[in-house]
Amino acid sequence: MKRLGTLRGLWGLAVLLAVAAGDRALAQDSLSKESGANGLKIGEGRLHPFLDLETRYDSAAGFFPSGNGETTELSPEIIQHFRPGFRLELPASMLNLNVHGALDYVWYTGLLTPGSNAASHLQGDAVLGAHFNSDGQVALEIDDTFSRSDQTHNAAIGTGILSLYNEVRGRVPIRPGGGAIEVAPRLAYAVEFFQPLGGLGGAGCNDPTCSPTAVSTADYNNLRPGLDARWRFLPKTAVVLESDFDIRNYFTGTNPNARLLRLMAGISGLVSPKVTVVAKAGWGQNFAASGGGTFITQLEGTYLASQTANIKAGYLRTLDPVAPTASSATTGGTWRVGRCSVGGWPPTPGWPTTT
Repeated sequence: MKRLGTLRGLWGLAVLLAVAAGDRALAQDSLSKESGANGLKIGEGRLHPFLDLETRYDSAAGFFPSGNGETTELSPEIIQHFRPGFRLELPASMLNLNVHGALDYVWYTGLLTPGSNAASHLQGDAVLGAHFNSDGQVALEIDDTFSRSDQTHNAAIGTGILSLYNEVRGRVPIRPGGGAIEVAPRLAYAVEFFQPLGGLGGAGCNDPTCSPTAVSTADYNNLRPGLDARWRFLPKTAVVLESDFDIRNYFTGTNPNARLLRLMAGISGLVSPKVTVVAKAGWGQNFAASGGGTFITQLEGTYLASQTANIKAGYLRTLDPVAPTASSATTGGTWRVGRCSVGGWPPTPGWPTTT
């Protein structure tokens, strides 16, 4: 009881600190707007340090040990995030450099599920962006994203998983004439490795959707060429075309590889001074042996309530490559709607499924 009371006390203190930090950030933001200052000046750039404190209730935080060492249901938990980091901006006419980095200690408090503390871990992310000649007729954008996180990029993998992910991207925007038309070929290469986070898998499950010990079979590399085009027929509204092709290969040699093409076209921009709309639709197709195709779409609306607040709602249906499960040896792609998956394998525990 004393330990539980101590944990509750620490959690309460963290919430107070989060509120205080939020108030302090708002005050600093207000001061910066009034004085014209923005971040710490370093040469021609600006450094923005920050500290995020977040308390989150997760109704399906993971599989944790029970009295007999096995569990069949996901358990809830209160999770605390402590996330210090920084953002560095170095703008220039020929080279615009942006660097972002953060560490995140994720504490499973054990307040709702005793034994969940074993899943506490350190994660983080870093982003480097270098954009050359951004205002010219031909520009070059190079970005690299690295993360160690319990939020994976694989739609089929469930809880209790830690992902090590890195993606490097290159893009060449070409703007002939006055810039109303833009064509941008791009290329990205990513790798992702998985490992168990802590706790247990679901009793009787031997595939990556619910067994952390099986996740290494989903390690992969992914090459993604693509081509985007935009015609801005109004000052802040454009017709857009987006296409990319995922070439997904798994390191184990037992998973079927995926070759997924996605094509979408639509409109993006302001439809009134306060309303922004993104409406795109198209088709996704898997050209690998596992096959499969589906209608894909993105619908998104944003209401600009004020200069500092907006209301946003949206819907996304897309086709993503995923590793198959033990009972679905031929699945190479999945239809994903938000956090709902549609496909031919057992669903991730706790996720609603449509067939």
